[in-house]
Amino acid sequence: MPFVGGRITAVSAKRMKDGDPGMPEIKLGIKELDVDKTKITVKYEYHAKYGDIAELTVEGELLAEETKDLAKAIADSKKNKSKLPEEFAERLLNNINYAGSVNGVFIARVLNLTPPMMPPRMKIGKQPEGKVS
Repeated sequence: MPFVGGRITAVSAKRMKDGDPGMPEIKLGIKELDVDKTKITVKYEYHAKYGDIAELTVEGELLAEETKDLAKAIADSKKNKSKLPEEFAERLLNNINYAGSVNGVFIARVLNLTPPMMPPRMKIGKQPEGKVS
């Protein structure tokens, strides 16, 4: 089932010095994950670091409505501190990446930084044999 809502809860950006910022290093993080029956709420952080030149952070929440079985699997993974189910994790990472990069473009513009362009859609799974990444 899809993510049904989301919002940005905080943004911060800082340029520490002049210079060419280049392309940022992007990190996605899950700060909190709550399961209430079939409703999943995720608090996240999207962080773009431009070396020692600048950094920007977008924090937000995403809301998903999942099947009972998938919601239970997500709750179990949280309880056991194990990996999230791939079908959920993949959609979650792509939603965080989209929200952070789209909103990060506007923040980067204010500080004259390279926009944190949205990389291609992420896919979780085993790599086919013989394929080198």
